[in-house]
Amino acid sequence: MKVFKAEYLSNGDCLDAPLGYNPNTSQALVKEGMGWRLGNGHSINIWKQPWLKKQDKCYVSSSPPLGLEHMTINSLIRVDQNGWILDNAQQIINNDDLQDIQMMPLINTHEKDLPIWKASATEI
Repeated sequence: MKVFKAEYLSNGDCLDAPLGYNPNTSQALVKEGMGWRLGNGHSINIWKQPWLKKQDKCYVSSSPPLGLEHMTINSLIRVDQNGWILDNAQQIINNDDLQDIQMMPLINTHEKDLPIWKASATEI
């Protein structure tokens, strides 16, 4: 994956790249098996990426409010206390999603987020 990205997508993310003339299902399969090991939250879009830790629900079900489509998880993390900042989040995130977020422990908030293959939890 690292070689592919360096060679063909040095300026972008291969999972968000537009499909070419002859698309196949490989991009969809990679997206389905991908998850994130949450660190500082700077690399993970709240609305578009699979970051929740529930087996049957890894995407937030809330719709992004206008103007906040690119919001990343770091805006919900209080790094100095290794905790969530969810006081005002109920205005933009539904209660089910908030409960799922609150259940997630924050352990590595001083490290980068890492894409993982969910079946093995190893780096991609």
